[in-house]
Amino acid sequence: MAAFQVILLASALLMAAESQTHSCDENPFHNGCTIPFNIDIPFRNSFLPACKRHDICYKCGNNAMYAVLHGRYRCDQLFYRNMKAICKRRSLFRRFTCMVNARLYYTSVRTLGVGRMKSRERVPSFCSQPWVHACLQ
Repeated sequence: MAAFQVILLASALLMAAESQTHSCDENPFHNGCTIPFNIDIPFRNSFLPACKRHDICYKCGNNAMYAVLHGRYRCDQLFYRNMKAICKRRSLFRRFTCMVNARLYYTSVRTLGVGRMKSRERVPSFCSQPWVHACLQ
C-alpha cells in the first residue's frame, strides 16, 4: 500500500511540475552537462545554461511544432553557438581556452549524442508549453 501512495505522490508532483511556467535556465526537465563517468571537465559549470537548453532541444526538438526547424544537428549547432556566446564574455586568455572546450563539448555531442534525441512518439508533454520555444532559439 505504501508503494502505491509513493507512486501517486510522484505522479502528482510530476503533473504539478509540468503544469508550472518555467524558463530555459530554470526548469526541472534537464540533466545539466552530462559527462561520462562524471569526469571533471573544465567549463562544466560555465556551460550549464547551454547544456540546459541543449537538453530541452533534444527532448522537444522532434515535437511537431518544432521538428522542421530543430533536428539533432540544429540542436547541436545551437548548443555550440550558446557555448561560444558564454566564452565571448571571458577575458582574452580564458576566452581561448573556453572556445577550445566549447569545441570539445560540441564534438562530443555530435559523436556520442546519436540516439539521444527523443522520437516524435516519445516527446514529453511539457514540450508544448510556451516557454519551450525560447529555449530553441
